[in-house]
Amino acid sequence: LVDVLSHGWSKGDVWFLIGMVAFAIAQITFVAYFISDGAIGRFLEHWWIAPVLLVVAGGVLALVWDGLPPVLRVAVPVYAFLLLTMGALAFSTDIRAGIGAALFIFSDALIGLRIAEIIPRDSTIASLTVMATYAAAIFLITIGILGNMTYVKDANTVSGAGTGAATDTGPGGLNDSNHSGAHS
Repeated sequence: LVDVLSHGWSKGDVWFLIGMVAFAIAQITFVAYFISDGAIGRFLEHWWIAPVLLVVAGGVLALVWDGLPPVLRVAVPVYAFLLLTMGALAFSTDIRAGIGAALFIFSDALIGLRIAEIIPRDSTIASLTVMATYAAAIFLITIGILGNMTYVKDANTVSGAGTGAATDTGPGGLNDSNHSGAHS
């Protein structure tokens, strides 16, 4: 910590980096869930999502790059990769989760624009927008995940002795042919 602070980092910068690591862990958790839910197979059917997200991320990175402190020039692309991976898998799983991921990406892009001082760091409107889009993102990702699950009762459950098993064939899930998910 002393090393970091002695090289021009403020305590605020250190806390920002710690927060970024925490959010990176959250992205890894989302990715792990989506993979366990079969999102890789669905993503292969919707490969076009990745280039769209890469263009958006590339544009934001180009805007903020010159304003990023050196250590964030390593951390931001790594975090962006995790965020975009989560986004692509979320869109492949459920349209609500995908919209939530897009809001998450938007919220984090605003933070990047503030760090690079393209948008003033002390902007109240930007702060409120970041928090509102983040809250909406988490809500939509959550309902997308939950709406994508149905609870199937096995023979033991019918008799009252067992528990249901979650599958990804419910309303909003890409395996449900009667939903308005992210596939065509």
